[in-house]
This record gives sequence, C-alpha cells and structure tokens, in this order.
Amino acid sequence: MEFNFVDMLLYIVNLIILFFVLKHFVYKPVAKFLSKREESVSHDIDAAANERQKAEEARAKYEALLENSKNEAAEIVAKGRERADKAYTEAVERGRAEAKQIVSRAFAEIEREKKAAYESMRDDIADMAIGVAERILKREISEEDNRRIIDEFFEKVV
Repeated sequence: MEFNFVDMLLYIVNLIILFFVLKHFVYKPVAKFLSKREESVSHDIDAAANERQKAEEARAKYEALLENSKNEAAEIVAKGRERADKAYTEAVERGRAEAKQIVSRAFAEIEREKKAAYESMRDDIADMAIGVAERILKREISEEDNRRIIDEFFEKVV
C-alpha cells in the first residue's frame, strides 16, 4: 500500500470540517442543554436546601412548643399537687378543730353531769342525814336548820 499524501490531506480536511460541523450542530446544543440542566439541578438543590432549612426551623419550633408544653404540664401538675396539699392540710386542720370542739363539749357535758350528780347526791345525802338526825335526836328540828347544817358540812368537805 502506498501512502498517498493527497488522500491523507483530504482525510485531515474532512476531519477538520467534520469537527467544526459537529461542534456547531452537536456540541453547542449539547453544551447548552447540559448548562441548562446543570442550572436546573443547581436550582433544585438550592430549593431543596431552602425546604430543608424551613423543615429544620419548623422542627425547632415544634420542639420548642413541645418543651414549652411539657413545662406547662409540669407546672400545672405542680400547682395541682400544691392545691391538693393545701386542701389536705386545711381538711386536717378543720378536723382537728372539730375534734377539739367535740372534746371540749364532751368535757363540758361531763362536768355538767358531774355537778348534777354531785347535787343529786348532796340532796340524797342531806335527806338521809336528816332522817338519821331525826331518829337520833328524836326531836323536831326545822328543815331550815337541817339545811343550814348540811350546807356547812358540805362547805367544809368541798
């Protein structure tokens, strides 16, 4: 095979023409398409980053609200316990006061009954003493004298 310089030159010229034709009709549109595609992908990435940032902000707000809600719930529970403790303390104090009143009334009632029993016994003893004295003395003494003697006796005893 022979090496033909003209054929070689034609191949080179054809290659150069093909290169410029392909560059003009294929490379530039493909490059333009790729540039637009790159710009679109970059825009989508930026939009996704913005959406992610918004989602992070929303998550942070949600977590803050959740924490705030937990704090409020704990505060409400603490106030409820405080009110319950206060109500319990008040109920216990009222119970103690009522118990003191009941005991005081019971002691007063006992004291009244004791005095009534004492008075009743005093009258019974006085009647018995008069009866005994009448039998012993066999004389008549006025009831006023007997009462005076009995009162003097009880004053000395009490």
